Amino acid sequence: MNTFTIHSNTLNKGLLELKEQLNAEAVSNFKEKQLTFNNVLGKGQIVGVALKGRINYLEFNVTFKEDTQVLLGTETQNSLFFAYCVDGSLSHKFSEHSETIVLEPFQTAIMANSISPINVLEFKANEPTNVSIIGVYGMQEADNPETIKYQLKETFIKDKKEDYRFVGSYNLKIADSIRQLNNLKMNGMVRALMTEGLVHIILAMEIQQHQRDSLLKDEALGSLNSRDRKMVKEVSDFIQNYPETNKTVVDLASKVGISPAKLQEGFRLMHKTTVNDFIRNERINKAEMLLKTTDFTISEIVYTIGFSSRSYFSKIFKEKYNCSPVEYKSKIKMAVTT
Repeated sequence: MNTFTIHSNTLNKGLLELKEQLNAEAVSNFKEKQLTFNNVLGKGQIVGVALKGRINYLEFNVTFKEDTQVLLGTETQNSLFFAYCVDGSLSHKFSEHSETIVLEPFQTAIMANSISPINVLEFKANEPTNVSIIGVYGMQEADNPETIKYQLKETFIKDKKEDYRFVGSYNLKIADSIRQLNNLKMNGMVRALMTEGLVHIILAMEIQQHQRDSLLKDEALGSLNSRDRKMVKEVSDFIQNYPETNKTVVDLASKVGISPAKLQEGFRLMHKTTVNDFIRNERINKAEMLLKTTDFTISEIVYTIGFSSRSYFSKIFKEKYNCSPVEYKSKIKMAVTT
């Protein structure tokens, strides 16, 4: 097993340590650092972003050729980590001899180091793995009750005599936000601001997931197995890519080989909505994009996104954006000309 160590809690120094150990190439884009490697150790990318308030975002999109450990050094009683698995799996333990948990695709975990100075992250050999970790440091410095960091300290760290770890249920909305983060095309300050906003959204969703799971412990996982969850993700991706396609729940379930009931359960647990509501929302999202980027008429947009009724489209568009499609398009034109 290969072992790599990040000693520093400072993102830049930590990534420099990894760069040397992985023999990787490094690229910087404002506050974002990216390591790329393709050698005897494996291949992939590791992206790190340093945010305000000592918050770091670290994403591994890697395939190692051997079982691999990454030892993430931390500050006891002073740091908190939120992990999310998009693809593959990630094993976590607080030391070589502590209990190991496995994070599966679309699953969340929270780790608070009360006594252990490291987090041990384990990657399987030859398994493509995409995992994001948000680290919140300097918890003991948080003394303002109105700040998020103070609330996190009170919830996960204060008076804890043992390391704390919570493995949550499955959430596809977080995967969608990570995909948005990875698809950002802009550079410089604009990219940095967009990245910071999306990372805070991801952090908020992970905290919300923990709160929900704590209230609904018996319902959090439902009856979905690993294959079911992957099939739900496949249907979600299909809908997001082709929201205009007129397919029923039965059609979509048949497409990936699960029952309609399982598909609905998956959307309820992982998207917190129904399949049909998800389709409707994605159509409205696409309509908003078309209004901003094309010269299509409202009727053309209605047809393009798969609706048959212009009045129905206008109604649900206004429910989401608090203005009609015509008003929205007019505001965009005014913004461009002023």
